[in-house]
Amino acid sequence: MGKSVTVITNKYPSAESRYQNAFVHTRVLAYQKCGVDVRVIVIDPAASEPAETTFEGVSVTHASSESAGTIIRLVNPSAVAIHFVSQGWFNTLRPELVGRKVFIWMHGFEVEAWYRRWFNTDLIPEKINKLLVRRRAAFKNRKQFLQELAIDDQLDIGFITVSKHFRDHVVAPDTGIPPEAVAVIPNPIQTDLFTYQPKTEEQRFQVLTIRPFTSAAYGNDLLVSAIKKVLTKDSSRFHFTIIGDGEQFESTLSELRSFPQVTLRQAFLTPEEIATEHSRHGIFLAPGRIDSQGVSRCEAMSSGLVPIANDVAAVSEFIHHEVDGLLVPSEDADALASALLRLAEDQNLFMRLSSTAAENIRETCSLDTVIDHELTVLFGSGTARQNAQRFAGVEPGESMTVSAAEEMDQAFAAALFAAAQKLRSQASVIAGLEVSVEKKSQRISAFEGSFARAKKRQEYLEKELDSAQRQQRELQAELKELRERKIPWKHHAIEAVRPITTAPQRVKNLAKRLTKQS
Repeated sequence: MGKSVTVITNKYPSAESRYQNAFVHTRVLAYQKCGVDVRVIVIDPAASEPAETTFEGVSVTHASSESAGTIIRLVNPSAVAIHFVSQGWFNTLRPELVGRKVFIWMHGFEVEAWYRRWFNTDLIPEKINKLLVRRRAAFKNRKQFLQELAIDDQLDIGFITVSKHFRDHVVAPDTGIPPEAVAVIPNPIQTDLFTYQPKTEEQRFQVLTIRPFTSAAYGNDLLVSAIKKVLTKDSSRFHFTIIGDGEQFESTLSELRSFPQVTLRQAFLTPEEIATEHSRHGIFLAPGRIDSQGVSRCEAMSSGLVPIANDVAAVSEFIHHEVDGLLVPSEDADALASALLRLAEDQNLFMRLSSTAAENIRETCSLDTVIDHELTVLFGSGTARQNAQRFAGVEPGESMTVSAAEEMDQAFAAALFAAAQKLRSQASVIAGLEVSVEKKSQRISAFEGSFARAKKRQEYLEKELDSAQRQQRELQAELKELRERKIPWKHHAIEAVRPITTAPQRVKNLAKRLTKQS
């Protein structure tokens, strides 16, 4: 029986969205090239029946977790490779995974603690409250789920991640899975496609950025700021090309449209198109706030572009400062700009970094090297746990040094949590006050309604009073005329006198009612 693997993931590239887990697709193609029978399943909870799609010759099944379990039972693969595991659908698949080699790749958000991506959260009470709800529910449950997987005696699970930094400073503290249980194998880079082409000195002024515009994690605000700073100092030599897509593309880059030295292209590129762009540029500008590897940056390095990036998370594992690229402090757009200007003034440094970048990436991330390691882990003679541990590079019990950055992250998390609790408490008080104000507003509205009705009644009585007073004046005038003409009372005046005598009392009554109404 030949080697076979079922790859399970949450997303897979398509013609409409080529960047969705593209590194998974790269693996699948490489496995197939090595003669492995590969079945790809995308878990889709909404799928009532399995649906088949094809991307670049790879058949992809979109199915619910129940249907995926049936497929695994029928296909009976040698190994199951899971990318972006989720507790909900994994528990459904679990019966079909017993007795099989299962490997779980941990890439990023699916294992990170709640505070890792703090930069995506607006610190306002409503959103902070949602973050705390997620912290109590999703994050704690997920950590418990992963810890239980690591010690589950009924399942043979090997864990894999893409960088030592991510394993030691994210996976270990955030999930409790010990470093010695997690293999480190980077995402593969297609070095045969992204071939090294020696750069010219002039290409150090051609700067390329290819990335999504969907999250603050990518530091695209730093990108814009750095470009503007460079162009204020050197507007004649530099040219920037920015390619990508996402809901934040226009809002982030709109202020650069007025610069003739900047080309914006809102699009997803094929790998071949990316390689073509690499050949036209000399520097790859890649700011960021968190990264477990950075596949697009590694692809650019393979093509000989000099990377400039913020020294955050695992970036320094793939870029060595002043050896194969330039690293600058986190959140520092000024330093990004200074690095670009430094290369502009030092062509020898640019040329040296370019050739070394291509050489070093080939040693660590070439497709052949990575796939050889992965196939050894997937189909090695040992258990999944044993095979993964061979690529951990850590002895059991070996202590891992907590970096200053990690300590700052933890301190920040504690401070953020305390502030969030206070904000939530204040939000609760505000909500109570809002209810009280609403009740008072309702009472005021009721009073206003009564007042409006009283005012209308007052206006009616004022008209009645005015009419009575006018009638009184008319009758008095008529009585006066009768007296002056000396018309006998008996025959002419008695009917006129009667209204005159009653009118004053009517006026008094109306005035009294009007006073009460007021």
